This record gives sequence, structure tokens and C-alpha cells, in this order.
Amino acid sequence: MSIACQPMDAVSSEVSALGASTLQDVQVGTNTVSGSISVDAEKMLFLSIPWSQGWSATVDGEPVDLLQADTAFMAIDLPAGTHDVVLTYRTPGLDLGLALTGAGLLVAVGLVVVCERRVRHPKGD
Repeated sequence: MSIACQPMDAVSSEVSALGASTLQDVQVGTNTVSGSISVDAEKMLFLSIPWSQGWSATVDGEPVDLLQADTAFMAIDLPAGTHDVVLTYRTPGLDLGLALTGAGLLVAVGLVVVCERRVRHPKGD
């Protein structure tokens, strides 16, 4: 067993320094989160939004990689400067699901039309 001791005399100033670079003017929409941030050096923006493959991000309108942070959350690397950050969520597989649903509906309508024609005009009539 080992014991570690962390001096507590600088905790207040360290917490204040962490709060200096936070996302400002945060707006939360149905599938978006956006805001602006100003950082004095290259930093990582930690987002306490659960990480999921459906999220994508842009910084100043350019796509950026979303990183998995602390196993369950997201983070974005930011260069020094002022930036507009936009996160967008799109359900994974939604496009494929919609395409397959549309194809299934077309097949179903086609089958109804074919069956209806066979009932109205049976072979041999």
C-alpha cells in the first residue's frame, strides 16, 4: 500500500484556470450542440456528452475528429485562437434503414398490384 499526498494550497487557482477556456454561448438543438471558445494555446476541449458513433464535429466549419475521452465522453483538439464548434448527431444506419424501408414498400406495392391484376384477370379468361 502506498499513500500519495497532493498539496491543496493551489487547488482554487488550478480550478479557476480550467474554467477560463470553456465553451461559451452554448446552444442546444434537436440534434446539435454549438458554441464558441477562445484558447490561448493548443488545447483539448472535453465535452461531457456521451461518446457515440453518430456524433460528428466541425470547428470553424471544417470537419474534425471526435476523440473518445475518459472512456465514455468526447473531446476535440483545438489550435490556439477563437473557434466556433458545432456538434451534430445523426443516428447510425439511418440512411440505410430508410433506403431498405423504401425498397420494402415498393416491393409490397408491386405485389399488391400484381395480385390485384391476377384476381381481376385470371388466366384462361
